[in-house]
Amino acid sequence: MCSLLRGPVRPALFDQFQFMPSSRLVRGYISEEQYIHALRATKFCLCPSGLEAWSPRLMDAIWFGCVPVIISDRYVLPLGNLLNWDDIAYRIPESQVSFEITKFRCKTDY
Repeated sequence: MCSLLRGPVRPALFDQFQFMPSSRLVRGYISEEQYIHALRATKFCLCPSGLEAWSPRLMDAIWFGCVPVIISDRYVLPLGNLLNWDDIAYRIPESQVSFEITKFRCKTDY
């Protein structure tokens, strides 16, 4: 898993989640076993844009059963002819990340 602070969106996410006890942020790297355990224990998996145009985290989130929260303006979502991404993922434009994450957190806190 790459550093949370890589790319333009990740610092805003860190600011939003760093003091939330129910969230898990990774700064640095974790083992594959820890990564799989974290995904299995999570309801919503953040899939922020980074330095690349696409991330395997999106498919990892689906594979391990959490709802992907796609934070990117430039992802070309895979399998678009087979999947309706609006039915299985929550999308947030990069320019709206702070506002949308606050709104999203309010909807999902329980």
